[in-house]
Formats: sequence, structure tokens, C-alpha cells
Amino acid sequence: MKQFTLILTTLLLTFSAFSQTGKIAGKILDQKTGETLVGVAVVIDGTTIGMVTDLDGQYIFENLAEGVYSLQFSFIGYGSKKIDNIQVKKGQTANVDAVMTDQVVTMDAVTVTATRKKEAVSTVLAIQKNSVTLSDVLSGETIRRSPDRNVGDAIKRISGVTIQDNKFPIVRGLNDRYNVAFVNGVLLPSSEPDRKAFSFDIFPSNLIDNIVVNKAATPDMPADFAGGLIQLNTKDIPDENFVQAQFGVNINTETMGKDFYRSSTQSPTDWLGLDNGKRAIPSSMPSQQLQGLSNDQRVAAGKLFLNDWALVKSGTTIPGFNANVSTGFSKKVGETGRFGGIVAFNYSRNERVTPFSRDFYTTSGEPIFNYTESRYQNNFLNGLLANFSYKINDFNKISFKNNFNVNTEITNVLRSGLDTENGRYETGTTISRFQSNQFLTSQLSGEHLLKAEGLKINWIAGYNDITRNAPNWNQVTLSRSADDNTDPVTVFFQGNSASPTGTGKQFFKLNEKSYVGNLNLSYPFKLGNKTQSVKGGLMYNSRTRDYDVRQFSIATTRTSVAYPVNEKSSMSDIFDAKNFNSSSTGFLASEVSQPEFSYHAETQNAAGYVMLDNKLTEKLRLIWGVRYENYIVSLTGKGQTKKAVDNATFNRLLPSFNFLYSVTDKSNLRLSGSQTISRPELRELAPFFFYDVLNQFGRRGNPNLVQTDIYNGDIRYEIFPEGGQMFSISGFYKYFKNPVEERLNGNSIGNIQADYYNAKSARNLGVELEMRKSLSFIGQSPIFEDFTVFGNFSYINSRVETDNNENRALQGQSPYSVNVGLQYNNANSGLNSTLLFNKIGRRILFVGDGSAGLFPIVWENPRPLLDFQIGKRILEKGEIKFTVSDIFNRPFQFYQDINKNGKSDARPVDNPYVSYRPGTTFSLSFSYKL
Repeated sequence: MKQFTLILTTLLLTFSAFSQTGKIAGKILDQKTGETLVGVAVVIDGTTIGMVTDLDGQYIFENLAEGVYSLQFSFIGYGSKKIDNIQVKKGQTANVDAVMTDQVVTMDAVTVTATRKKEAVSTVLAIQKNSVTLSDVLSGETIRRSPDRNVGDAIKRISGVTIQDNKFPIVRGLNDRYNVAFVNGVLLPSSEPDRKAFSFDIFPSNLIDNIVVNKAATPDMPADFAGGLIQLNTKDIPDENFVQAQFGVNINTETMGKDFYRSSTQSPTDWLGLDNGKRAIPSSMPSQQLQGLSNDQRVAAGKLFLNDWALVKSGTTIPGFNANVSTGFSKKVGETGRFGGIVAFNYSRNERVTPFSRDFYTTSGEPIFNYTESRYQNNFLNGLLANFSYKINDFNKISFKNNFNVNTEITNVLRSGLDTENGRYETGTTISRFQSNQFLTSQLSGEHLLKAEGLKINWIAGYNDITRNAPNWNQVTLSRSADDNTDPVTVFFQGNSASPTGTGKQFFKLNEKSYVGNLNLSYPFKLGNKTQSVKGGLMYNSRTRDYDVRQFSIATTRTSVAYPVNEKSSMSDIFDAKNFNSSSTGFLASEVSQPEFSYHAETQNAAGYVMLDNKLTEKLRLIWGVRYENYIVSLTGKGQTKKAVDNATFNRLLPSFNFLYSVTDKSNLRLSGSQTISRPELRELAPFFFYDVLNQFGRRGNPNLVQTDIYNGDIRYEIFPEGGQMFSISGFYKYFKNPVEERLNGNSIGNIQADYYNAKSARNLGVELEMRKSLSFIGQSPIFEDFTVFGNFSYINSRVETDNNENRALQGQSPYSVNVGLQYNNANSGLNSTLLFNKIGRRILFVGDGSAGLFPIVWENPRPLLDFQIGKRILEKGEIKFTVSDIFNRPFQFYQDINKNGKSDARPVDNPYVSYRPGTTFSLSFSYKL
């Protein structure tokens, strides 16, 4: 208790001391290269107080009295600079970034004088203009001025980026399998077991420093991408100590006031998105396959299951809630050292009621099923971020960064409709699912500069752990004859056989651990009186995955049996333990899954690269080099002695180049070329069957998949006028050899499954436009300076070559995407507002069965998305925000384009697949920073 009191007292004194004084902090960049400058002398004008910038190009002056200051910047080989009128207020930090221009000829000393506002704009332009490759940056400040609560929402504002399922980014319209994700320099594994995708909605937007999307490869990047390499950088050492809290509520037009149904099984930790074990497979359940046991043993196994087949009404829906509390500190250590960090906790809970229509037809129009559904969903998202950094001195820094997130969906479905395949009308099918994704990433990193040699060293040792827990998935179907509506409603069982489509329970668990190590060295040198650099590095990633599944069904000793359901015979009564017995009408447990459906997999990826950054002339720069990757994968079904994938090795030597020509001081012409790859994911390789009860078909992997080789070419012209404005036009070409696609397959209506295959080839040809411009050109009134219009547009022509000569785009490829926004921000009044519009072209959800022609392609229809937010600073350090998301509330529509006219027509012209409206969401939040 005494230690806690001492720590608390120290923190309070620190905050109190800072509240009486202010700070000036910033970063210094080279105007021509955009790189940070180490050792720049920064002096407060008129005093002897000064310092030099550290290895990040940063400086900070603390304990400054309230007032107006000027800073002097000087560095050998660069012109001096002075920035005036820097206002320092008590308890606040004035951020003053600057760019320095090198002197190429001997001349008398000249000092350039600038204002803080103009210099901040120049700093941003220097970073964008001098990037070594084609990239787009979204700053943390821009994110906070949008309606976006998490990275999944925010990332779709970047040029050429769209979002799928509200969390998976699609870059340049390409399927998510062609993107990779980084957090603080560490490669992230896939958060999904069935696809190569990372769920970006687990990161709250207010903890992000910036998001960078690289669209062209350089040798120091992992080669496993073609769409985009997405880098998330979380906040590091803050400029000032702070405590910030944010709370918000939201309502959804499709949800509010409606009845809410849930499973009768709940655990005390559900509110955290975690199951405490209540839903787990009963501990006394036999570990061996139930089909090999006696009937008496299977009866005993059936009695172990929870009797939670029916859904219970829990009242009407409640508003959603979210909260975020964060604190940061920064403490000077010695003369040049500094220790600091940020700790943050976020939590959100939302209930959603969504009406669905779900249909499936063959190519000839024969219906397989026609359902209406009500989906009742609880979403929990909570996480903890803890980042700490110790700047030992101006040339050495150590960081320890950690992030833990839980993303949970509890879904319950009430379904009714016609099951044509089995000749029955489903009056009350219930489906219950609990799915919790837990993600932990932890990394220790270092940055070092050997000043005499100019050698920069950075290294990272990282650990990732992903757990997906999905226990006790229930499905039970109530039905009657399709031809006689007076027929009694019954629960139907498939006799003594095990059926994934019947009444049963499923239990899944996936755990994946990965260890990552990176080492990068960068050394500058002179060639022809011009500064050059060489960079090299090594990367190693070791990953293990264990996937365990057991799928049970309820059976009888007879060929078939139907139990009537009425007011006197509820489902709870039907599945009572007494009805599990060895009589002719009794129940017993059966098992669908085989031991080999569970698997163990291992991958190893070792890579090395060399990259040169050559300044050929004053205007022409070439970044080029080569990367080598050695990737090995093995996969074995549990209980099997023979590996399904036996140490398959994928090796590639991957060259790349990026030309950067500075047409003027404010414009660039870029040209790049590279070879990259896309490897099959583990679930795509696993030759094991999983039945999806929601979509009503199974999935099976293909161990014969091969790696996709991708050849990329890009050209881009970009202009950076004053005032944070920009314009760019880009063209790109991509050729895919052996691309992997997911298709619907099967030899009959009753045998539908999704599987994976390699198409022969594909190519994409596209163009991108991006602009950002202030409205100050409209008139002289200062109000126009506060308005900014921005937007981006992408058009992609895609064609895939298959054995069937299909004329279509690559799976998941959108032909276009549009983002347009209007932003207002007045610093004096603290009022800001944003209007955002987004739309993408239609894309393929599932490739059809081209060979048999039984199942057509399933398309996703375009839908416009309009969001609005207004915010106002109140109470000096507080802000209130009101947001309206998805104003149009247009439906998500998936369909089969039978007449192939490129749009969704009503039956009987085209066939519907899935349709639902997500609703318009109204949100109100308040934040305050101490």
C-alpha cells in the first residue's frame, strides 16, 4: 500500500508540475529526402538553452513558462532556420516540426524565417513526397476527425482501399489474401482460420499514430503481397503526461426497440467476450470417435450435453456502449535520456438485430432453400495496449510494445422457410454460436546509430499468439411437410447416422503462435559527391498452429424419428436427459468429425535482402535491390501418420526497383517494378471437411495448391502544392500466375461444398486518382480556409484465365472504388465536421462451378455508404462528437447473375442469395484529456 501511495503521489506531483509550465517538442526532417536529421542544434532564441535532435530527429524543451518563443535550427551543410511566434501555454505542448534544406554551394550564412503553421505543412509534404515507394498515409489526427471508431472503419478512407465485412481491407480491389499487415514493424499472422486476412476492427482508432499503405514493393518488405502492405504504428513516448477518457453510446435503426433472443447458456465472463469454460466439451466426454462405441456409451455421452437448444427472449435491445481510458507519461533521465510510455484500455459492447433473407438456387433456377432469418448478435471488443520506450541517449533507443485484444461475436439465429431439397418447411430452426478471437502481440525492439560511421541498426524480436475459441455451436430444426401446412411441427433426426446438417453441436478451437526476428542495417556513403545508402537485413518467422474440432449430432436407434413440438412439448422437454436412452424412441450421441479433421501445422520463413538507394542526379533517385525468401510448410491431420503437406518448400529470388524523379520541388514522377508472391494459407491446404451451418455448405482444403507468382508494374505522377493539398494519378499492371480462388463445387444439389483451386493466370490493369484541396480558392473569406475537399477513385480491369475460359474478374476484385469527403475544421472555435462517401463496384464472393455448371457465381452488389460527424471542443480540454453512420442504409445484396447483365435483377431473371440491411447508427461520445 505504501508503494502504491508513493507511485500515485509521484504521478500527481508530475502532472501538477507540468500543469504550471509548458513544452515545445518536434521533429526535424531533410526537405529533399524526407528522412529525420540527427544532431540538429535547436536553441531557444535569446537564451543559452539548447539541445540536439536524437536518432528519431526529435527534440523537446520542458518546464517553459507561459509565453511566446522563437526557435533557431542549425546543422552543418544545411541552411539555418528560425521559427517565430510559438505560443506556449500552461499544461500544454506546442508541437513544432521543421524541414531543413541542404546548401550545395559555399555562401554567406542565410537564415530562413518561417511560421509554425506553414512549417508543419512543409513537414507533412516532405514525408509524403520523399517516400521510397508508392504509398498513402493516414495520420492519427485525420482519423480522429472522422466518424471512425476503429482501424477497420478508418482504413477505407485511403486511396484504393475498401473494406469487407467491416474489418478486412481490400487494396486496389484485390482479395484480402493479397495483403499483409504490420504493427510497429512486426508482421501479423492471419486472425482468421479459414482465410488469409487480418481483422482490423480490433484496434481502436484513437491509439493509432498513423496508417501507411504501401502499394509497391521494396526489398526490405515481405514479398507475400500484391495489393498492399498495411503498416499500423501505435503511439510511442508522448510529448506530455496525460490522462484521457472517452465514453460513447449508440443506437441502430434496425435494432432499437426490437425483442432480443439469446441462448440459455451464458458464462459470468461473457461481458468480457470470454467463456469461462461453461460451453466447453464436457470433461467426461470420451476422447475417441463416438461411432466406435456401444449404444449405451453413446447414450451416456448424449446426456452430457447442455440442454440449451432453444433460444430465450431476454427483453428488448439496449443501446451500444464504448469506453476508452488511456494514460501517457514522459520522464527525462539524465542529460539526454528519456523514458515514457502509453497504457490504454478500450471496451465496447453492441447488440444487433438483423433480418436476413437467405436463398440458394442452381444455375437452372431450381431452388435448394428459401429462408428468412432474424439474427441476434452481441459484439464485444476489448483490449489493452501497453507501450514503453527508453531513449538511452540521442543515439540509442529501446522499446517494449504490447497489445492484447478480444473480439467476440455471440450469434443466435431464428430461421424459417422452405427446404426444397428435403421437401420440408422449416418453422423454427435455431442456430447458436459463440466465437471469441483473442490476439496478443508483444515485441522488443531497438534503434541505434553509430554516429562516427553513420551506421543505423534496428532490430525486433516479436511474439504473436492468436486463439479462436468457438465452443458449443448448436443447431436444431423444427419442420413440417412442405405440402401440408396442417402437418404437425416436429424435430427430425437422421436415424443412427451422423449428419452435419441435422440437430447437433460443434466445438472448435484454434491456437497459433509465431516468433519473429528482424535485423536491419543501413549505411550512408558518398558517390560522385552525392549521398547514397545501402541497406540490408535478415528476417525469420516460425509459426505453429493447432486446430481441433469435434462435430456431434443427435441420433436415434431407428431409421428415422420425428418428435412433435407443441405447447406441452417444448424443445427443453424433448432434449431432457431422460429421453437419452436405449429404447426404440430414445436418443444417443453420434459424431460427424473424424480425428484427422483436426490438424497440426508448422511454417518457417527465412528471408534476407540487399537494397541500394542511389541518387543518380539532383533530380533522379533509384531504390533497387533483391530479396530472397525460403518458406517451408508441413501439415498433419491429428491421428494420422502421413503428412497431408510434407515440408513443401517455396523459394523465390525477388527483385524490385523504384525510380523517383523530382520534376519540380513540389512534384514527382514514380516508376516501379517488382516480383512478389502469394502462398496458400494453412486452411486452404488442409484437406479436411468443415460444415458451415449458417451458409449450409461445407468447406474442404486442397493440399495440391501451388504458390502464386505475381509481377507488378506502377507509374505515378504526384503534385504537392502548399497548404496540405495534393493531387496524384497512378497506373498499374499486375500479372498473376496460378492465383488461388475459392469456388462452390459439388456433383449434386445435396453435395455442395466450397473448395480451393489454382486458376491458370489473371491480370489486372488499373488507374487511381487522388486529390486533397482547400476551398480557399473560392474567395477571400477566412471561412473557406477551414474547408477541405478530398477524394480518391480507382478503376481496375481484371480478367482471369481458367480451364473453362470464363470471362470474369479475379475473385474478390472490385472494378472500381470511390471515396469522397468534405471536412471543416476551425481551430479557434474547436468546431469540426466531416462528411464521407464511399462506394465500391460489384465483386465475386464465390466462384461458380464452371465445369459442371450446377452452381453459378455469387456476386456482391455495390452499395453507397454515407457518414457524417460533427465535433465541438468544450470545457477547454474536452470534446463532444455526434456521428451518423451509413445514412443511406442500403441493403447488402448477394446474388447469382443468371442473365449476366452486370446488375441484380429480380426473380426469375436473377437468383437472390443473401440480403440484409445493417441499419443507420447514431452515436454520441464525450472525451476529456487531463
